[in-house]
Amino acid sequence: MQFRKTFKFLECITKSVAMALLKLLDRIPFKLSLFSMALFVSWDYLYTYIVLASNPNAYEGNPVNAFFVNIFGKEYFIFGLPIVLLFLYSACVAGAKIAAKLDKVDELQVRKQIALSIALLDTPNIINQLLAMLLNTRLLKEPWQVAVLGIGLFLIFTIALELERMRKNN
Repeated sequence: MQFRKTFKFLECITKSVAMALLKLLDRIPFKLSLFSMALFVSWDYLYTYIVLASNPNAYEGNPVNAFFVNIFGKEYFIFGLPIVLLFLYSACVAGAKIAAKLDKVDELQVRKQIALSIALLDTPNIINQLLAMLLNTRLLKEPWQVAVLGIGLFLIFTIALELERMRKNN
């Protein structure tokens, strides 16, 4: 009996969060969601470059970036940023076109959702970096914790929006 009450409570919260997210997504212009994604990714790249350049003992925890740093050096973060931002913008546009054809949803809505999802993926990392810079501490000590939290935020956001869209269409 207690389990059912808990499940109903969680279902109510999920529905209200999903409705709020969908309303928020309607109000946010695509350029703002794209700007937030670009700002988060740029901050991450520039912060990482500054830390690696100023501390010889520091290393890049992201295996993809570490691979490119080993090939191109620390300057990879400077010249790689426009390439990454262009790739992410292309992913937003292409993903939205595919979703619009498959699910008959508004392409602009999906573009905004993808851009904000990418920003959410990077949010725990940004928070950790700001805490390290301002307070000399980290909330999440291990890189895998940051990745799991980012993926969790992404999944919650995406699932909540999709559930609300399904409910709205039925």
